[in-house]
Parts: sequence; C-alpha cells; structure tokens
Amino acid sequence: MATGEPSVVVYRLHVLLLGVSPAVTRLLEVRSDHAMEALHAAIQLAMGWTDRAPHMFRIHGRWFHGRCRNAASQGGGETSMATFQLRERERFDYEYGFGARWRCQIRLKKVLPVAVPSRYPRCVGGRRSPPPETCGGAWQYMSDERRIRSLFEAGALIVEALDADETRAK
Repeated sequence: MATGEPSVVVYRLHVLLLGVSPAVTRLLEVRSDHAMEALHAAIQLAMGWTDRAPHMFRIHGRWFHGRCRNAASQGGGETSMATFQLRERERFDYEYGFGARWRCQIRLKKVLPVAVPSRYPRCVGGRRSPPPETCGGAWQYMSDERRIRSLFEAGALIVEALDADETRAK
C-alpha cells in the first residue's frame, strides 16, 4: 500500500426501515473498499428482498443510483464506501423499489478494523422481520387491515393467557 492511502476498515452500519412500526432494524458490516453495490446486496439479503427494482443512496446531499438485477448500471454502484469519508454517527438514506418505495436510514455506528479471517459484507444483528417486499410499501403495509386484525388477535391471545395463568395461581 502506498503512503497516504487510507487503510481498509469495516463500517458497522445500523439500518432502520422507515415508516414501519414496530421498528425493523439490521446491523451490517461492510468493508470501506467495497463498492456501494455490496452494501445494497447486503441490505437486500438482510431484508429478504429480491433485488428486482431500482435503488439509490443519498449521501452528503447527492443521490447515487444503483442497478437492479435486470437493469444496466446507472452510475454510482461501483463507487467505494471509502469515497464518502463517512464519520461515526453520520447518516445517509437508501431507497428501494418502484412507486411504493422502501426507505431506510443508515447510520455509521462504528469504524472497526478488518477481522481476519472474515467475510464481508455481513449481517451481525437485527430486530423483527421486515414486511413482504411486494406488499406495496410501508404505508400500505401499516394500513393493511389483515395485519392490524392479526395484531389485535395476538394481543387478545396474550391477555387470555395471562388471565388463565392468574386464575390458576389463585
């Protein structure tokens, strides 16, 4: 490595799926020398999505368009993560999909040394299952009557179980 070149590090990124409650999160690790397409691929896998729609990142106020599996590159995908000189706690955006887009806020939680041997990118944590990719986006998912009804039914089952447990304890 020539003098003055930045060393390769690992970015630990907190990915928050916006517009969905309860919150769906993922914790990803990506090397700084990886292209933005590696981060896109990691998000797709971590969310269980299929990479069939365009995506873009908004970093430092600029949009960088990526490509989906069935399209030619639109620029920005080959740009390495290091290009953006991200700092801890810095945030940027990711959008994926046609029409009803999925939006994620990504925050750089920590800059780490590269672990050897290790494979990157990788998902090292997360909370909750994401909604189905094809359900129409966050707004459609959150207003889906079947989802709301199933949440109420789950709550009713919990209350019923607690009442039964309390009755047995007496």
